Amino acid sequence: MSKFSYKKILSVLYIIAFMIIILMPIIQMNLHIVNEGKGTENRSKAAKPEITLTKPIVEQIKAYETYFNDNFGFRDRFIKMTNTIDVNVFKKSTNSKVILGKDNYLFTREEMNDYNNIPTLSQEQVENIVISMKMFQDQLEKRGISFVFSIAPNKSSIYPEYVADRPINSVGDNNYSFFIKALDKYKVNYIDLKKLLLENKSKYDLYLKRDTHWNNIAAGLVTDNILKYYDKKFNIGTDLNITNIKSINGNGDLDGMLGINSNIKELDCNFNIKNTSKKLPKMVMYHDSFGNTMIPLINNYTSLFYDYHITNNPMATNFPSISDDTKIVYFEIVERYLINLYNYDFNVFDDELDNISTQYKEIRLMLNNDKRITYKDSYNFDNKDNDTKIISNGENPEIDFNIPLENTEYIELKLSKIKEYSNIKIYYSDNNGVFNDKNYIIVKLNPMKTNYLIKEDENVKRAKRFKIVMDNRSNSELNIDKLSILSK
Repeated sequence: MSKFSYKKILSVLYIIAFMIIILMPIIQMNLHIVNEGKGTENRSKAAKPEITLTKPIVEQIKAYETYFNDNFGFRDRFIKMTNTIDVNVFKKSTNSKVILGKDNYLFTREEMNDYNNIPTLSQEQVENIVISMKMFQDQLEKRGISFVFSIAPNKSSIYPEYVADRPINSVGDNNYSFFIKALDKYKVNYIDLKKLLLENKSKYDLYLKRDTHWNNIAAGLVTDNILKYYDKKFNIGTDLNITNIKSINGNGDLDGMLGINSNIKELDCNFNIKNTSKKLPKMVMYHDSFGNTMIPLINNYTSLFYDYHITNNPMATNFPSISDDTKIVYFEIVERYLINLYNYDFNVFDDELDNISTQYKEIRLMLNNDKRITYKDSYNFDNKDNDTKIISNGENPEIDFNIPLENTEYIELKLSKIKEYSNIKIYYSDNNGVFNDKNYIIVKLNPMKTNYLIKEDENVKRAKRFKIVMDNRSNSELNIDKLSILSK
């Protein structure tokens, strides 16, 4: 074969190979020769448009272009390959919510305020949360129920040495330190999980490198600590041992957010669970995703166990119906989500208004006979049964109180005939009497509760006015037996 013929054949092969590469995405898109598995994007792809004579051709071309760009063959593999190169070669995060750390560690941006000692709650806000928690604990104790609270530490709180950047503030308070101080001050029962895990980090890897959560070893240590806490009271002889520690390949939720498969080795374990005839009494656990790995372990040691995710199942909506015979309530939340407790309702039972009211000066408001009170979007009043029934007729019902709140400690509400779980919002103005969309408190109404005591913070005490906003629909009904301002 001549040199010319060889070059010609080689050129033809190059062209054929080039055409195959160009056409393979189209072939794969239509014939699905290779199973590409699940994509990395958390969204729905564009559907294939129908060809019709009734729509303009330009519009149909644009629709098909959108469909093609979302669905051409091997698209997800190309994206994953690009993401892998960005992360592993150029050390660039492909998701603004994920922080690349050292030694294959990943962190979520949500925990960086805590890492940098930047509190997102004020000390007073934290104390108000803990005061509500303490009131709940006291109410439980009166019913013979033990309450304990715990904070699951962020990964960066246990492994700060693997965060790439030094903290902005090397010393100072954050939400966690504010909570620990307030829990101690108000004597709320808690288990210090951060101390426990720091004591054990030299023995085990405790968090998944590529995930936002701790691993099963940490879950076992935490569960064993909780069981031993209750064993002091109920003496059931708990003994949860970690065995068979091993390495497994896996990907974490942070890998998914980056759109890659790292498939690195992570530690896992088994548990030796001691069989015991004695069990802990009925227990209710409120938790976030950190509690998921603890649930099957705790369940082995309880006679009756209920668990509720705090996001999907607020305490006020379920605890009253399951409180009978309950002896233990355990509440867990991860450090980076402590800010969510600001609007969490621990006031499951009636607030003890009578005890509080005697300590403060009370200004009782007469809702249907006070010129300082304005009703917007028209209201009807019904004063039967010795209460004030307020029924809104408009779409944006508000009750505006032109009453200063200087030195106010609480707003006291007595409600009746609450038909369903719902919310009202209490908005507070600035010191010029102007409202904004951020300065408000949510009051969660519970059909099984009539007394509400709303604690005010320093910003509220400077307010010149406040307003109550009911459900954003007409015919919302609020039965107010009493509305008072309690001040020093």
